[in-house]
This record gives sequence, structure tokens and C-alpha cells, in this order.
Amino acid sequence: MNKVQLTLAVLAATGLPAAAQTGTLQQGIMGKFTLTEISRDRSTVVTPGTPLVLAKDGLQMYATVCPSAPQNNYDAKKEKLTQPIGKGFLHDLSGSMRMAGGQTTADCPQRRFTRGTKLWVTRIDLHERGVTFHLYSAPEGDTPYYGDLTFPFEKHSNPAPAQALATIDEVLNVAQDAPATPAAQAPAQPADSGTPQSALPSEPPSSPVTLRLPATYVNPKSQADYIQLNADYTLALAAGGQSYRGTFKASGNTLEITIDSGTTTTATLDGNKLTDANGEAWVLSGQIAMATPGGSVISNQDVIDLVKAGIDDETILTKIAASKCQFNTSTPALIELKKAGVSGAVQKAMVGAPK
Repeated sequence: MNKVQLTLAVLAATGLPAAAQTGTLQQGIMGKFTLTEISRDRSTVVTPGTPLVLAKDGLQMYATVCPSAPQNNYDAKKEKLTQPIGKGFLHDLSGSMRMAGGQTTADCPQRRFTRGTKLWVTRIDLHERGVTFHLYSAPEGDTPYYGDLTFPFEKHSNPAPAQALATIDEVLNVAQDAPATPAAQAPAQPADSGTPQSALPSEPPSSPVTLRLPATYVNPKSQADYIQLNADYTLALAAGGQSYRGTFKASGNTLEITIDSGTTTTATLDGNKLTDANGEAWVLSGQIAMATPGGSVISNQDVIDLVKAGIDDETILTKIAASKCQFNTSTPALIELKKAGVSGAVQKAMVGAPK
């Protein structure tokens, strides 16, 4: 049986643990999990690896006939599984990938698995955002399913290997004395009890953010994508040309979001930004509009004022894209912008902005 092979991203500039720690984490995973080899069409197990048992409820998986697997995240602070919005949300729900018979991923048979479910791991990726397990389940008398589960690293943290492995243990347990056969059913696990496992180290909690409703957050990378939070705690989401409805709850700096389809996720409020579980930043459009005098028209001096006020590039680029622009992009003007601390990315957007 082949040992787990980890796909390693570039580590030096991403805030991952130091090379020694990363190597130790890699060795720890390699020593604990053996990959399961499945057939090319994902219909059956060819070579079984380490059998696992799910220890938390709410793992979303798609039937293996679907062209892509859904994404799940583990929120170690809340000890629950979530599904990300942003890029992960689009990947999961946009329905843009075609299947046989004209169906799309929105038509995929899917299930939410509960604790006690027997699982196999077919690949493990160690990357800048955390560790992702590619999981496979073959329930007796049912079609096989697959899905991805990411254990995120806290931003700017260096999780110790022992702590990262302990967090993985909170969700994925190695089955005890389970037969290595795809149809075998692992015994149901009782609810968690006793002292909880240590979670990944986190940054000190930020000060609570006052959420003023209604509020609309825009994706700076795609002006057509937005999340609208209403005063009655309903929401509207536009992403990838698709529209969705749902509800949300606010708790301190955290939003718990539920889409009408049943998908749940979390997002974090930070000033004028809403950061989803996939690390995607959505900018509060109202604050962008208020940041520039005159509202709909923006000039060189407005950009300089925003930079001096400490407004980040993402927000300034969003403002440029949403405004009527009256920029002076002559050579002397660009030199003045550079002296004022305006970044190259913003200057490039100013040069290319429609008049």
C-alpha cells in the first residue's frame, strides 16, 4: 500500500510553518494515513488504505458521477463543518459544469454525512491555506460519494504539527479493527465527550464589529458578485451569474450563513470587509462610496487622499471600477502619484480606467 503523498505548495512567502515544522507535519500525516486507490471512474476501491470514521456531522459529498467534488472546511473554534462561500461556494453551487444528459453540478445527487460514516482518503494536499483531505465513501447499497475537507491554518500562524494533527483527529478518526473493504460499515461513534482536542493556534480575537443593516459587500475581483445583508437577517447572494437566498446570524465578528439549499458557512467581519471561509474578501460598498468626496466621480487627489487615509488597494480598485473617473495620467502626474505612495497596481488601474 502506498503511503500518503503530499502536494506541497511554495512555502516561503505564504506564512506556512517553517520548513522543519512543515516536514514534521508531513511525516506525521504520512505515518498515520495510507492512501486508498480508487478506479479511474471513481466507482469502486481498487486498493484500500487506512479506513476512517467521521467524528462530526455535516460533511457534504457528491455522487462520484458528478464532475467535481464539493468543498468543506472545519471550523476548529466552533468545532463544526462548514461549506465556504466565495470561490469554494461558486465551485460547489454555480452549476456551470456540464454532465451527461445536459445536467449540471446543481443536479448532482448529494448527501450530508453524519458521525460514524466510513470514509477513505484518496489524496492529501498540504498548501498555504492548510491541509485538504480528498475523501471517498461507499455506503452499502448506495452509490459512492466524494468530497474535499480542508483544515485551515489560522492567518499568519505557525501551527505546531502535534496541534494540527490533533485538530484533524477531531473530525477524522482511524477506524479501530475495521475490515479494509469498501462496503464495510464502521460502527457508529458516540457523541464527543471529555476534554476537547487542542485546536490550531489563532490570532488574538479582534474587537467586535458593529454590523449596521442593511449592508452590501462587493467582491473586488468581480463587481457583479455581492452579498446583501438585510435588516430582517435574510440575505441575497449574487455569484458567478447565479442568485441565491438565505439567512444569517451575527455573533461578535462572526456571521453564520445558511443558503436556502442547506449549505452553511461562516464569514468574519473586519472593518469594512467581510472575509468568507475560503479567504475571499468582500468589501462594504457603502463605505467605499463614502470614502471619496463627490461619491460617483474620482480624481487623482481622491486616490491620494484614500492612500494617505490607509485605505487598502483592494478597496481603492473597487472604488475606481465603480466610479466615473477623471484621472490625469500624464508622466508628471504618475510621478506625483508614485511620490504620494500610490501603488503600481492602482496606477495601472487609473491609466486603464474609462473616462
